[in-house]
Amino acid sequence: MTVTSLPDVCTTPRAMTVASVVMLLMYIPYSAFAEPCVPDRYNTNASRVKGKLNIHLVPHTHDDSGWLKTMDQYYYGSNNKIQLAAVQYILDTVVQALDANPDRKFVYGEMSFFTRWWREQTAATKDLVRKLVDNGQLDFVNGGYVQHDEAAAHYVAMIDQTTRGHSFLKEQFGKVPTIGWQLDPFGHSATHASLMCGLLGFDALFFGRADYQDMEVRKAAKQMEVLWRGAKSFGDSADVFTANFPTGNYGAPGGFWYDPWSPDDPIMDDKCLYDYNVQNRVDAFVNASQELASVTYGDDVLIPFGSDFQWISAHQYYKNVDKLIHYINKDGRINAFYSTPADYVAVKHHYNHSWPLKTDDFFPYADCPVCYWTGYFTSRATSKGWIREATSYLQAARQLEVLTGAAAPTDRTTAQLQGRANTDSLEEAVSLLQHHDAITGTEKQHVANDYHARLARGWKESQKVFTDALAELITADSSAYKAAEADAHPLQAAGIRRMLANPQHHDSSYPAAQSASSSLQSNLNVASTAGTAHSLSSLANTHDTAEAAKHNHTSSNGHTSLAEDSARVTSTQIASQFDTCPADDAVSTVCVDRDQPVLTPQPWEEVDQVPGHGLKLQQCQLLNASVCEPSVQMSKQGRGFLVAVYNALGWDRASEPIRVPLDVTAASAAMWVVTDPDGKAVESQLVPVSQSTRELQGLMAKEGLLPGLDNAAQHELVFLARLPPVGYAVYTVTPHSKAQAALLEPAAAAAATHTYTYSNGVLTDTSAEAEAVTEGDCVSLDNGLLQLNFSKSSGRLISLANHQAGVATNLTLDMAAYLSGDQNAGGQHGPPSSAYIFRPDGMSVPEGLLQLHVARGPVLTEVHQVFLDYTSAVIRLWDKALHVEVEWTVGPTPIEDKHGKEVVLRYASSLDSGQTYSCMCGNLPDWCCLFAQLVICFQPPGAAFYTDANGREYLKRTRNFRPAWNLTVTEPEAGNYYPLTAGAYIQDASRTELAVLTDRAQGGASLASGQLEVMLHRRTLFDDWRGVGEPLNETMQGCTNCASAGLIARGRHWLTLQDPKSAALVRRTFQQRLNDPPILSFGPLPKQAAGGLLHESGLALQFSALRAALPFNVHLLTLKALPNNSVLLRLAHLYQVDEHGDLAQPAEVMLRDMFDSWKLSTVSELSLSANQLQSDIRRLKWHPGKSLSGETHEEMPLFEHQAAVRCHGQQCLDSLKIVLNPMEIRTFLLELA
Repeated sequence: MTVTSLPDVCTTPRAMTVASVVMLLMYIPYSAFAEPCVPDRYNTNASRVKGKLNIHLVPHTHDDSGWLKTMDQYYYGSNNKIQLAAVQYILDTVVQALDANPDRKFVYGEMSFFTRWWREQTAATKDLVRKLVDNGQLDFVNGGYVQHDEAAAHYVAMIDQTTRGHSFLKEQFGKVPTIGWQLDPFGHSATHASLMCGLLGFDALFFGRADYQDMEVRKAAKQMEVLWRGAKSFGDSADVFTANFPTGNYGAPGGFWYDPWSPDDPIMDDKCLYDYNVQNRVDAFVNASQELASVTYGDDVLIPFGSDFQWISAHQYYKNVDKLIHYINKDGRINAFYSTPADYVAVKHHYNHSWPLKTDDFFPYADCPVCYWTGYFTSRATSKGWIREATSYLQAARQLEVLTGAAAPTDRTTAQLQGRANTDSLEEAVSLLQHHDAITGTEKQHVANDYHARLARGWKESQKVFTDALAELITADSSAYKAAEADAHPLQAAGIRRMLANPQHHDSSYPAAQSASSSLQSNLNVASTAGTAHSLSSLANTHDTAEAAKHNHTSSNGHTSLAEDSARVTSTQIASQFDTCPADDAVSTVCVDRDQPVLTPQPWEEVDQVPGHGLKLQQCQLLNASVCEPSVQMSKQGRGFLVAVYNALGWDRASEPIRVPLDVTAASAAMWVVTDPDGKAVESQLVPVSQSTRELQGLMAKEGLLPGLDNAAQHELVFLARLPPVGYAVYTVTPHSKAQAALLEPAAAAAATHTYTYSNGVLTDTSAEAEAVTEGDCVSLDNGLLQLNFSKSSGRLISLANHQAGVATNLTLDMAAYLSGDQNAGGQHGPPSSAYIFRPDGMSVPEGLLQLHVARGPVLTEVHQVFLDYTSAVIRLWDKALHVEVEWTVGPTPIEDKHGKEVVLRYASSLDSGQTYSCMCGNLPDWCCLFAQLVICFQPPGAAFYTDANGREYLKRTRNFRPAWNLTVTEPEAGNYYPLTAGAYIQDASRTELAVLTDRAQGGASLASGQLEVMLHRRTLFDDWRGVGEPLNETMQGCTNCASAGLIARGRHWLTLQDPKSAALVRRTFQQRLNDPPILSFGPLPKQAAGGLLHESGLALQFSALRAALPFNVHLLTLKALPNNSVLLRLAHLYQVDEHGDLAQPAEVMLRDMFDSWKLSTVSELSLSANQLQSDIRRLKWHPGKSLSGETHEEMPLFEHQAAVRCHGQQCLDSLKIVLNPMEIRTFLLELA
């Protein structure tokens, strides 16, 4: 051991004396000669001081309803190896801390968490919370069930989820939120501003994220707070004061985060200690506040205090903020105090300032030059499709709850106690999945599985509601209207149910019916789908919990996508329930329920069913893969069955395509016949399924998603159905032997489909049918209204013509794949392409199609195309349809080349929708030069196209252009992508319109004149550094790091080509039909109808709840049963101002006469979220200043608003004429007598 001697000075008596003195002085109590080391109390009751910079400190927490962890994990605080977060402790400690100091305030937004926490509280805690709400300490912002996304969410679901949250707040606290609080969504929509703020009754909107270039411009001009006019149809009536936090985020300034795991120092204000840091903290906060003030107009700045899952230890957080307020105000340079967004907005309103006017939206969003958050417009395509389908299915199931008197109880718990199925669990799931990390597809895979389990469980319960109610309506006879039954079902007693003598419901008194030719209206009723293909497999009979719910969903409305799914399960559960499911303890392994094997008896085998004795209906969840147990099994046995087709729309569907999977191998069934509710034969056709469908079925069986191919059809029976509004029609499908078929009328039996193939331009089928449509290199397909031309040599679509409108265009359809860029894409360092960010690095383009396969018949003609090994399309042309259906299939996407891929479908027409070239030095056109020399080169406007905002108004987009600032183009593809919630279209100078309508939210662009590009499906291999921490690498079984094939997605587009006069009518009508497809239910024929004479069986084979169809510009948005014999009704105008000469005008609906024989005791018009009387809304009015876009907007025609409706008793017997202005949505509470 080595000993080091101390310096001599350390051992001298003099040195020891000095050291002793110093130590003694340090321990002399500071209070002996100065003020106390810490104050007795902190002064936190400050308020605004005129003439000073006032800092409004707003404590809040942003609690994602699922992201890196599931909602349950976030609530309880489990799985903290992923993220430290526990919402229950946040709410526990915030309430306690607020009660400890009446000066403190807090705002909260996510009712999905708050309602759960509320159910667990004692009566005393609930009373305390009500006190805090009443005295303004606890305030609710947004107040929806979740903080919904604004790109992928559809307006119907946005309204539903907001209503769910607002109903809770109104019921428990009498509270009506007035502030929009969209902190975290990745871009912001005009519809959210106008509809979900303006029409909702909000005074202001706050958010964090906006494009970095946009923010730089507005910060320099002190325009971070603007007046947003999101819908030209509403004029200034829906203007909303909008504040964009200058940091681009929603947390406190750096250095002032006070959660237990924060690295930031607390405020250490004991002057007797070495680490005293008050002045340092005060200086830092004053500097941060003054920096924010330098980009904000006025002497008031709002600073949010809190971020993701913060305030888990509220006492710790408040103690530091209390100190901060105390010492800042003592310093005197600025004034800080606890505040709320509502308080801040009230102060800003008193400025009487003219605020900059925003008239476009905040898409797309980028936070760096190579960081465009446009990938999430498409991410998890199958999930997006399923959510959209579930939203539509929920509306239909709610309608049937009303129509059969099966009104939902106040909540799901009550229903469970009563042993009744209801739609509340599906409503809760659909609401949850509007969250901005759910429908966006930006969550971890195990969280996506949890979301899907919740959706599947809700769907299963609602499916029982649907099929039971529909069966009840079908089996009703005269005894169903007797008083005894009426007493049991008050809504039924109101006489809603009605047999249709003639299912024609158009009333010529409606302006919509007068606006278009009868032939066009008739053709509009052709909607291209086989009905609803519900997107989940049947749940296992004995496992109904979220933990055991393991589902496959083939999402969507009729024929959309195949998805992963659904809940976390243990390997033991998997082994015991599913023999072939792979298990991996290291990941959240997900298995999918198989279709149940055929047991005895099955519902479809109960041939002795008679009216009133338990008709059992089934629905098929995999129709888009042509998998359907009841129809396949009954047809396999050579037996007939019924198909009940429900229409949730308020219009007739005069000619609706229906596709029914069949097994045609039964020897006794030589021919198949379809009959309508009147017993008349309907023209039908037997169509073989596509090769891509057969491959899909095989892969599903191989992956264990099907028990085998026993229920997979190789043919579909297609026909056109006539459906009444808000009602159903029952069709029969019956087999006939050869002898029976000989006795049928020539057109009665299903027609055969002629198939032929061109390979390298050579016809391999020399049938006369094939030659009849061939001329030179062109194969022409014509349905009487539309004509499609294909090239024999290339196999590609080459043109589309609309005979009725007299318009035509060259048109090609191609599927290609962007290669997902890594961190060095294009030679520039940055995040790779993944769940949030789209960053392409090249493209894989097929060289060309070598084969063209055509399946032709009297009802339907199909063209099958394969582009890449994993991309294909089926182009369908239905008889007398005004649109072309394109069914796309993508996957399994190969990744063996170590490249992620993002597949797009590109439609290229000859319509001139805008210039795309730019000036190149040395080769300049004449117009590119100023004067006679090269001085300035002008770049003409880029290609223009129009995209919908959440299914409402369409906005104009221009390539490489932003209305509010001069864009620096850094990502020419990703930076020109926009969200397509429902569709997009392009126009030429004559306003001839080519539109693409989508069955789910997708990303889209127009990168060249005449072109529309839609992204279909994404699979990436890297994380994009935005927090989710894993690539977007979905598999068929919903597992990660497992031996499962890449996920297959399937969906549909509808194409329309129209002249200016009819374009909006066709596009809007078809948009609604695609969004709300008919829903198919299958059942056995009763014994007396074994010969197909179902119309003589006494069953109610057609029904409509409406006395007359709604106008074409009015949509029945909501029909929902409420307690106390009440109904919630919403009606929506579908057209924006100036969109159509007749239909973009006020529409009239006679509310009293809308439903047959309803007697209304009270009608009250409510706010959009049904939380207050419409007449009680009092919004702040703001003064608009100069437009940020610099354009001079022509004044839109504004229509007089009808006074809010409210009537009682005899008043409700009057006509009750409701007027809906363009884009207006009106909400009513109907109390039935």
